[in-house]
Amino acid sequence: MATVKIITSKAKVKKIIDYITDGSKTENGRLVSGVNCQAYSMANEMTMTKQLFSKENGRSYFHGIISFAPSENVTPELAHHMALELIDNTEAFRGFEVGVSTHVDKAHIHSHFVVNSVSFIDGKKLQFSKKQLAQFKLTNDNIVAANGLSVTVKGKKFDGSDRRELTTYDNRAYKMLEKAQRKEAPSYIRDIALEVLRAKNTATSRQEMADILATHDIHMDWRDNRKHVVFTDLIRQAEGQNKHKVRLETINKYYGLGLSKEGIEDEWRLGNGRSSENEAREQKERQLSCGNEAGRQGNEQWGGRTDAERKVARAEQQRAIEFAIEVQDEIEATRKARRTIQRQREMEYQKQHQPCL
Repeated sequence: MATVKIITSKAKVKKIIDYITDGSKTENGRLVSGVNCQAYSMANEMTMTKQLFSKENGRSYFHGIISFAPSENVTPELAHHMALELIDNTEAFRGFEVGVSTHVDKAHIHSHFVVNSVSFIDGKKLQFSKKQLAQFKLTNDNIVAANGLSVTVKGKKFDGSDRRELTTYDNRAYKMLEKAQRKEAPSYIRDIALEVLRAKNTATSRQEMADILATHDIHMDWRDNRKHVVFTDLIRQAEGQNKHKVRLETINKYYGLGLSKEGIEDEWRLGNGRSSENEAREQKERQLSCGNEAGRQGNEQWGGRTDAERKVARAEQQRAIEFAIEVQDEIEATRKARRTIQRQREMEYQKQHQPCL
């Protein structure tokens, strides 16, 4: 299964080009290509185009990632070829310099492409609408399918497993939702926190959690001799953004999770899964309350807006709801783990203090 993600940045183009063309990731540059530019000088050519048309400020480039699941039978050469074919078949990118590379340094093969924001033909800025993005993803799916590989399916995760349907949240989680909607937590913290929660709940060990985060370009620095666990967004770091690291305690500060190194490892050791019967019951309860609360909030927030503004607001709320649910599940799992640990300690205490007969 291949997934596509595109972001924009105002950072200098050289830093991201240096990152995607890193020889240790691209088999010494063998998996690097330039479209409308030379592979060895793409950063300079993009910069010169900006200078030529006096457009060195504002949005600097579009950065895309095409990722394949570790289980997908795809070679680096095929992944690179498909990325180039996708760029060639994207009309919006014609007249723009594009750098393409394929990385093989992780468990999953993935390709990067960087599109200059300024056209080398007429100096116009690149415009890429939601409709064009949808067509871009569809074109990618068609190319992937034509090469005998699986395509993304709505409702499926990166590895092809079912994505849990969104439900709702209780009062505490709803407050977190409101906080996220007000953007009190910076975007890079929200993005990292969501992946950390998902990885922690999926993993069964520290190494497995690190491996899962790595597939999302997040590095986890967790060492026994260090007090803090630090998560680094490698993409933001490569783009030269100052804010790309967050500590576990900072995530706790914004979302009140109470996570700790010891607590997480205790959960892995004891197991924090709930029975399917309880999960189904809780999901039903959440669904029953979701319609009333979300509907009321939607009417209050979206009244009087244009259709386009409503779509943006709904998308933002959907993302915030998903995060709030992840947070609430984390709270419930942590509570259960703590109760289990407490029971074990009480049993050990009773054994040690049994009266002698």
